[in-house]
Amino acid sequence: MRTAMIATLALLFVWPAASLAASSEIPHISVIGTAKTMVAPDQMNWSVNVKNKGLALKEVAARHTQVLNTVLALVEKCGVEKREIRTSRMRFGENWGYRNNSRFREGYFASTDISFKLSDFAQYGPLWMGLSQLQDVSVGGVRFALRDLTPYRNAERAKALLAAKHKAEAMAKVLGAQVGEPLIIADEPFPSPNPILARGRVAAMADADSASSEAQVAPGQIPVQVQVRVVFRLLYP
Repeated sequence: MRTAMIATLALLFVWPAASLAASSEIPHISVIGTAKTMVAPDQMNWSVNVKNKGLALKEVAARHTQVLNTVLALVEKCGVEKREIRTSRMRFGENWGYRNNSRFREGYFASTDISFKLSDFAQYGPLWMGLSQLQDVSVGGVRFALRDLTPYRNAERAKALLAAKHKAEAMAKVLGAQVGEPLIIADEPFPSPNPILARGRVAAMADADSASSEAQVAPGQIPVQVQVRVVFRLLYP
């Protein structure tokens, strides 16, 4: 039975290779089709970090918990659901510095990363200004995104396939041939769009209350791109 199993597995490996070798003998043309559209984003992905330092670890941990809870409360107040909030890379340890080419301990640190998705763009101003009033808080980045790329990718994939067919027909015509049925269709997607809106540390503002209503965001549009590779049979009259 073991010998029969090995023979069967050997056939499974040989058969695709033989089929590939046979298909390479068929007159064919391989083309790439692309399609792209610009879509208004409907989501912002935020990356926030809370990090504080101090001489006593107990005091550092207590301060960190306080700031972290304040940030989470602010995020929820701005309409972000709990399921859209994630804390990660929670860590604490000794904080070391250098002076006169010597390494010395300056105390301790605590740090936590917070990421969340914001769909109500009207909350950008209150959230941004609220974070700017908190010490030990920095914004790593705010990125535009789409909650569901599927319908846009499907529409562009159809356009990309048509583009591939038209390209193949134009190339075949030059050679006095015609395009037959597709032999291979492969989806080769572009990386998901991830444009950055803002990056950098949130600075405390003295007049934050009066400026909170002025903090706005211009989402613009982000690209949705699709690329396919299609191999067509070539037919000669």
